[in-house]
Amino acid sequence: MEQEWRTTAEALTALEAVMSSIDHDARVRLSAPERLVLMKRARSFRDRAVSLACVLTDEASHSSVAATGTPITSLIGLEEGRDSGDAARQVFQARDLARHKAVKEAALAGKVSSRHAAAIGKGMAQLPSELTTEQQARAEQAFLDRANKNTPKRLAELAPQILAEVAPELVPTVDDEAARLEQQRRRAFSKRSLRWGDDGDGSTWLHGSLPHLEAAPLISLIEAYVESDRRAARDRFRATRATDPGPQVTRDQAAEDINRTPEQRRADALTQIISDHRDAPTSVGDRPRIVVTIREQDLRERAERAGVLARGARITAGDLRRLCCDADLMPVVLGGPSEILDVGRTQRLVTPAIRKALSLRDGGCVFPQCSAPDSACEAHHLQPWWAGGATALWNLVLLCPHHHQLVEPDRWSRPEDRWVIHIDPDTARVVVVPPARTNRFTARAGPPSSSAGTSPSDSAASAGLRRMAEPGAPPLIHSLA
Repeated sequence: MEQEWRTTAEALTALEAVMSSIDHDARVRLSAPERLVLMKRARSFRDRAVSLACVLTDEASHSSVAATGTPITSLIGLEEGRDSGDAARQVFQARDLARHKAVKEAALAGKVSSRHAAAIGKGMAQLPSELTTEQQARAEQAFLDRANKNTPKRLAELAPQILAEVAPELVPTVDDEAARLEQQRRRAFSKRSLRWGDDGDGSTWLHGSLPHLEAAPLISLIEAYVESDRRAARDRFRATRATDPGPQVTRDQAAEDINRTPEQRRADALTQIISDHRDAPTSVGDRPRIVVTIREQDLRERAERAGVLARGARITAGDLRRLCCDADLMPVVLGGPSEILDVGRTQRLVTPAIRKALSLRDGGCVFPQCSAPDSACEAHHLQPWWAGGATALWNLVLLCPHHHQLVEPDRWSRPEDRWVIHIDPDTARVVVVPPARTNRFTARAGPPSSSAGTSPSDSAASAGLRRMAEPGAPPLIHSLA
């Protein structure tokens, strides 16, 4: 039988009529397996309808202003009562889905879901622009072949693997990838923000952006509270049901505890964190726990490759080295075929006792002219932990996050641009040596401070007296009291 083709308008009219003609009451006679089959068919139909809506949205976006005098994002917001952010996401999803012909056709045919199609669009956007037309077509097909075996999020993350298949000569080198991550880190840091305001209906809205590294401990903390609250809610529900209070009480309990949305649970967790913090200890020593996955060879020989956080975000080599110093880091060490060889104990890092001793000795960031207090500092390994440096008082100093990034060794930087810190074995004083170029520049600033010879025993008078200079050092590293 020959396919009867309809225009888009005719098909939509027919679909609307069919949807309106469904006898929903008739489903009461269906068995559970029959309901499951209908659910699967309806969800498949929904995906095809969403894909069609995305394609039509993308097509309309090119002529929206000319036709209505209003951009498509604003038009969707007005027509559907969506806020601008939600409307923009709809438009971006439509663009991702419709950008590549093979992907668009597969979504319209119901071979892949709209979410998978949009994820393929994001994955394709990560591939180099140097791909030939043939290589792009092969990449699209490679994504489509993997669509039904991966979640949309995972599918988009397969871009590096697919690039290696279709154009291995374009796979970035280790140095290229490190440079890309550094640039990404700088962009993310420059975009950091936190805003709030009154929504006019009794609520305060919050909106912000954090780089992956800074967001990771916050997300982990909130998720820990959410999981704890979820377990407590289940326990309360079981306890209530065990008393046989009646169906209405049981339903009310479920509505209050079990049926909260993930967004509501996260909001409750944030509120609880704030409440708990009022009575939380203010002493330093508790660091965020962050799980970083890295190959054993890279961890042992040189922690200069990028690491991967538990949620899949890649971080720069510099950020990984800083985490190796003072985060409550749990290294997940992988062997050749990505098998887990060891999950490191957090005790291998800075203990609360060592941290307290550092606070007493350094008083704050040891970097010249930095006034950051000890509570805002991180413990820095003078001989890097990843290079075998011990987690001991003689191998540690306090640095604020900004100066920690500056001091942490980087094999891509020139020796003349590196800051060096060590502890004098004879005087036990912290010595901060600037780069040669910085030294030449600051040497013109004037004579050294007359307080350079102050003893560390007078440290109670000023934290700056602990940042003592090496004898004969240039002006910048003399006492900064």
